[in-house]
Amino acid sequence: MTWIGQNLPDLVPFFNEPYSRQEVSNARASFKRKLERSGTTLFYSYYSGLISKDEMLEIITNMTKNIGILLDMEDTPPDGDHTEGVQNMMVDVLRRINSALEEEA
Repeated sequence: MTWIGQNLPDLVPFFNEPYSRQEVSNARASFKRKLERSGTTLFYSYYSGLISKDEMLEIITNMTKNIGILLDMEDTPPDGDHTEGVQNMMVDVLRRINSALEEEA
């Protein structure tokens, strides 16, 4: 059993029993699939013109604020300037999308 599976009842109070290695692995794989789907939805909405560049930048700003709140709840200090790091990464992705759009035009 993994450390997470064994300690999940202590980490998350509404989980009452330890989880097997396979259950933790399945949950992690499911999380990654959902993460990819949500990322696709976010960037497609910009790529297809459903949201503007300014709206996308506002979303990125809100996301970085939410990350800070979650890290505070976990009592985990951010590693460096997390806000700037996340924003830089997202802006880089937006640049790539813009380049792809320009190449198609």
